[in-house]
Amino acid sequence: MAVNTKAYIEKFLKVRNKKSKVVPFVFNVAQNKVYEAFREQHRQGKPKRVIMLKSRQVGGSTLGQGLTVTLTVTNFNTRSAVIAHKKASTKALFNMAKSFYEGLPDNKKPHKAYSNDRELVFDKLNSYIIVETAGGKDILRGETMNNLHLSEMAYWGENAEDQMLGLMQAVPEEPNTMIFIESTANGFNYFKDMWDSAVSGESDFIPVFVPWKDVPEYTRKYTGFKLTTEEEELKLRYNLTNDQLEWRRATIINKCKKDVNKFRQEYPITPEEAFLSSGDCVFNKDLIIERIRTAPEPIKRGEFIYKRHYYPNGHSKLLDIQFIERPDGAIKIWEEPINGQFYVAGGDTAGDGSDNFEGQFLHLKSGKQVATLTHLNDEDYFVHQMYCLGKYYNWSKVAIENNFSTYPTKELQKLDYPNQFARQREDRAVNEFTLQLGVKTTSITRPLFISYLKNIVNNDIELINDKDTLRQMLTFIKNKKSRAEADVGKHDDKVMSLGIAYYVREQTLM
Repeated sequence: MAVNTKAYIEKFLKVRNKKSKVVPFVFNVAQNKVYEAFREQHRQGKPKRVIMLKSRQVGGSTLGQGLTVTLTVTNFNTRSAVIAHKKASTKALFNMAKSFYEGLPDNKKPHKAYSNDRELVFDKLNSYIIVETAGGKDILRGETMNNLHLSEMAYWGENAEDQMLGLMQAVPEEPNTMIFIESTANGFNYFKDMWDSAVSGESDFIPVFVPWKDVPEYTRKYTGFKLTTEEEELKLRYNLTNDQLEWRRATIINKCKKDVNKFRQEYPITPEEAFLSSGDCVFNKDLIIERIRTAPEPIKRGEFIYKRHYYPNGHSKLLDIQFIERPDGAIKIWEEPINGQFYVAGGDTAGDGSDNFEGQFLHLKSGKQVATLTHLNDEDYFVHQMYCLGKYYNWSKVAIENNFSTYPTKELQKLDYPNQFARQREDRAVNEFTLQLGVKTTSITRPLFISYLKNIVNNDIELINDKDTLRQMLTFIKNKKSRAEADVGKHDDKVMSLGIAYYVREQTLM
C-alpha cells in the first residue's frame, strides 16, 4: 500500500456519515486495523491480501471502495473490480465509487472517458473500475486485474468457491496488486473456510477482526440497571464499560428481536461468536468459545523422522527416531512426556478420503490433551507418526478406529507396537469373546465417544488445548433426526478421534 494512500483518502475523499452529513473520510478503528495489515504487506514487498470479518456498520465496505478508487485514479494502467453479493449492493457500492470520484478536487480528478451502470473509465490513465454481482457466469474470466474488492462473500451462495477460483486467477502475484475481502459471517461456508485458512497461516491473506467492543460508537449512557451474571462475566472478561453493556442490552432488544445469539452473529466479540452453527451444537458453544480464547499455543510443532528395518518374518522396526521441528508439521505438542506417567491415544482414519487422518494424545490420569497429529491422505505416514508419537509418550495405549481400514492396526502389529487397545468381540460360532485390536464406531460406541467428550467440555474443558479441535466442535450438531454429526460441508475427524481417546481413557481407568 503506497505510503500516501491513507493521507490521500483522508484529505480528498468525502463520505456521508450516520447523521447524513458529508464529511472528510477519516479512518475509524476498524479501517485503521485493515489499512495497517495492508501496509505491513507493502513493507514486506508482498501482494496485498486481507480478509476482514466484520460486525455491522464498521465501515469495511466504505474502506474497500475508498482504497479501490484511490488506487485506480492515482495510477496508470490499473484495472479494479468490485464484486458484491446482490444487485442492490453492487449498485450501492458503485454509486459510492462514483461519489468519491465526483467529490475530488478538480486538480485531482482524472479525465473520465465514460461512466455507465457498471464501469467508470479513465482514458488518459488507461485505468478503470468495473462492478459485478456474485453469481454471474465467468466473472472476469480472461481478465488481468490489479485490485479486487469482494464484498459480503459469506452471502455469495453455493458457488462461491468456484467463483473465487476464477477471481484469484485474474490477479497476478505482484506487490502492486490488492485483494480485499470483507464480510459479516453467515454460518459455516466458503467464507468461513477462507477465514480459517488465513487464521491458521495456510493462505497469504491476513485476517482482520474488529469486535464490537472496539467500535467507539457502540456505547449508550448507562441507566443503572443491575447487571446479569452473563453481563458481569462479559464485563470482567473483555473489560467492558457499563455504557457498552447498556448499548448491548438495547441492541439485543431493539435490533435482534431479543435473541442474544442473533446479536452474537451480527455484533460478535470474538470470531467464533460470528460463525454460529446452523444447527443445534452438541457441545456448549459458550464454553468452547471461551476456551478458544484462552487455550495455549503448542510448545512445538513438527514430525518424526526415522529409519525402517525389516525382519524376515514380515515385521519391521522404526529406528533412530528423531523429532524435527517444522512450522507446518503434522504434530503439535503442548506438554512433554513425564517419565513413569501413562498416556492414551485415539485415532480416526480418513475413511472415504473426505476427512483427515487424526490422532489425539491424552495424559491418562489428568485427561489433558498433550499432542495432536493431523495428516491428509498418506496412511503409511499416519501409522508411522502414530507409532513414533506413541513411543514418545511412554508407549501410549493407542486405539485407532478401523471401520474403513484395518491397515493401521495391522501395521502397528507388524511394527511390534507393544500397547494397542483391544476390544472384546463375541464369536457366536463358539459363544466366546475374543480380543480385537483398535475400535469400531457403531451405534453403541459412537454415542459413548461423544458422551465422554461432552462430559469433558462441560466439566473440564481446560483439558482441551487444540484450537482447531475446539473450532470443529462448534460445527458438530444435532441434525433434523437428532443424530450428532458434522454440519453440512464440515468435518468431525478431530471430534471423533478425541472422543475415542477419552473413551479409551475411561476403559483404561476402569
